[in-house]
Amino acid sequence: MTNRNTILKQLKKTYAWCIIFCLIAIGYLSIKVFRQENNLGHAANKQPIFTAKNLTNLSRQLTIVRKNELETLYPTCEELWNGTTSYLSFWLAIEEQYHVLPRVTNSYGIFPTCEEYFRKRKYLYTPNAITEDEKNFPIAFSFLVYHNFDQLEQLLMSVYRTNNFYCLHVDKSADERFKEQVRNLSSCFPNNVFVASNPVKIIYGSVTILMAELVCLKELLRFSSKWKYVINLTGEELPLMTNLELTTVLRQLNGSNVIDGPGPTWGALNRYPEHLPFNLTKYKSMAHYVLTYNACKWIFEDGRKISDALLKSLEPFISVEEAFFAVLQFNHQTKFPGGIDVNLNDPKYEKVLHSYANKGMFNRYKKWTSDKKHCLSGKLQRNICMIGVNTLPVLITQAYGRHLFINKFPWDFQPRAWDCILAWNFHKVKNEMLTGNTALDYYSYLNNIQLRYSRQYTMQPRHKNYKAPTSRNSYF
Repeated sequence: MTNRNTILKQLKKTYAWCIIFCLIAIGYLSIKVFRQENNLGHAANKQPIFTAKNLTNLSRQLTIVRKNELETLYPTCEELWNGTTSYLSFWLAIEEQYHVLPRVTNSYGIFPTCEEYFRKRKYLYTPNAITEDEKNFPIAFSFLVYHNFDQLEQLLMSVYRTNNFYCLHVDKSADERFKEQVRNLSSCFPNNVFVASNPVKIIYGSVTILMAELVCLKELLRFSSKWKYVINLTGEELPLMTNLELTTVLRQLNGSNVIDGPGPTWGALNRYPEHLPFNLTKYKSMAHYVLTYNACKWIFEDGRKISDALLKSLEPFISVEEAFFAVLQFNHQTKFPGGIDVNLNDPKYEKVLHSYANKGMFNRYKKWTSDKKHCLSGKLQRNICMIGVNTLPVLITQAYGRHLFINKFPWDFQPRAWDCILAWNFHKVKNEMLTGNTALDYYSYLNNIQLRYSRQYTMQPRHKNYKAPTSRNSYF
């Protein structure tokens, strides 16, 4: 009898503790949801993005997502970026810690054979999706990477086409396992993916970043003369456009480069030397570029005297990659292929220059701020907002049709955001295969100073598919 009473007391005690624990958990979840609601309203100027139109059991949906099939995730993502999911489902998406696609490496980080790799990714590499327009307009990509192999692998998968070319610059100081993984991955695409043979040890803020960019540009020129444009990437980015959409947009540039600039003329320019060689004017840009094949070739051949002197003068300073290409692009006297053909120092272009400098960025979507409260994701790194689940509606409804790629996409922060952009791109590719048309039928950003005053653009007729920008504010 005594033993029975002892057991009952113990059960009651356990039951009481269970109730207390449940109450604490409910209170904690309520506070989290309440805070999330407040953050959503504050981040969107007190305009809540998400409404409880459809109650979605997100955790249940995630458990039935089949491996290697991003399409099964698409309906859930669609609710997230359309604002038709509940706050609870939205919070669960933020708390999700795992990516939908399984890693291709094993638990020891060893890359499989190429046959096994393609078996794991068989739904996601779609060589039959390449149109004639894409075949006739190959694009080159340079990657500056140093960690997070899984992220790099999925980024490459999202932009890969058999007719494009890819240079992978692996930081000389990167982990040996990472280097081996990248080499093994590139070996599965021997015709158009290669690892830079003379890598640089990159030090943040130094000239080594520019040196690494130039290494890839030089090796891409040696690898093939077929590509039309080159786009530089880092490991923490994803495309906003499919390859067919990129091809459509780049064709409309008619041989013009696009460097995000000319940048502001305040203190940032003081980081560079007071006088540049050849009496060149100082300009600043973002670190991202879209350059023609001829522009890259000019740097190492016809314009080598200018580019070498400019590189030497900038070498001791910081963030020189933000000045090197901008100086070549915006100084008309360099005769940089695809560059500006007018003297931007002429007072009659002052207003034009100022209006363009405030327009934003063509190559990347990124948001600069010094306060993380102004970031939809609530996470800030080097004054740039990280991409999170709450950024998805902005990416789909505003950034798409105005920017080419998304910048600052950390791998371990809110993985569902990364997965949803992958799913969205994969879904668009499938639709292109069925219809032969791109989802993007309007591109509002082409009417800018670089096109209007580019020597290449003014000399050539517009492409047959060019659509003149209108005054509408929509981005697509």
